[in-house]
Amino acid sequence: MIDAGGMTVTPGFIDAHTHPASAGVSELLKVNCDLRTIAEIKDTMRQRAKRTPPGRWVMGFKYDDTKLRDGRRLAQADLDQAVTDHPAQVLHRGGHTAVYNSVAFKLAGVNKTTPDPPGGKFGRDAGGELTGFVAEKAKSALNQVAPQPPVTQADR
Repeated sequence: MIDAGGMTVTPGFIDAHTHPASAGVSELLKVNCDLRTIAEIKDTMRQRAKRTPPGRWVMGFKYDDTKLRDGRRLAQADLDQAVTDHPAQVLHRGGHTAVYNSVAFKLAGVNKTTPDPPGGKFGRDAGGELTGFVAEKAKSALNQVAPQPPVTQADR
């Protein structure tokens, strides 16, 4: 009990919107892409791909394009260079967008002629080619073929 002498006491929030349980599991099973250059992201994704069984996804998280020093966003071409034989996803820190490689798009049947779904968007360059960027409801097409890594009780 706190006697505040008639004053109001409120809890102090550092971040009122967090997901500590899922963030901890992500740290165990995915690639932390909270890095400052595209080269660093590519290197960490490449290293994880080397120890990922065939057919399994290489998944990154906590990517933040506003923190990159490269002056551009991560793109499909970057992931294609880093992760050649696995489908790959790098989820933006906000969770509403992600970047995918060519293997992931092929697995999902998404190509340059795939229309944007209502409430979603596939990023395209001036020539109509996919850039790797996927937003909101368009992620569903890829999430359907991207099984989440199994999480054990020990992981939790």
